[in-house]
Amino acid sequence: MNHARGKFISVEGGEGAGKSTLLGGLRSAVERHGVAVVQTREPGGTVLGEAVRALVLDPALQGMDGCAELFLMFASRAQLVSEVIRPALNAGKWVLCDRFTDATYVLVFPDVAAAAMDQAAALIGRADARTLPARNGR
Repeated sequence: MNHARGKFISVEGGEGAGKSTLLGGLRSAVERHGVAVVQTREPGGTVLGEAVRALVLDPALQGMDGCAELFLMFASRAQLVSEVIRPALNAGKWVLCDRFTDATYVLVFPDVAAAAMDQAAALIGRADARTLPARNGR
């Protein structure tokens, strides 16, 4: 088995679907082959991610706007990639993640994902317009 390059595997599914059980067995199997494994979850896995997890699971915040919740999830993910996933992969480790991008769109925010992504694209477009040089003489 080539251990030089890290691998990223996410397991997606609803609550109680068996993700943790599957990840535990997968981790054991991979480690038996001498591969270092980092296991994490979304949201979570970092100090910022765990704070986001507490916010989105807080019953007092059930009325949180879906777009706000989505952006919190993306902030958690950015930190997880920067702080945990990328360094582990660069070190040749395998990263096992309990949920990642698919769950955000399919399970967590099906009603607002499209609208939020349109809003994010518009925000990014406005930021680009302010920071990028003019194109085609504009």
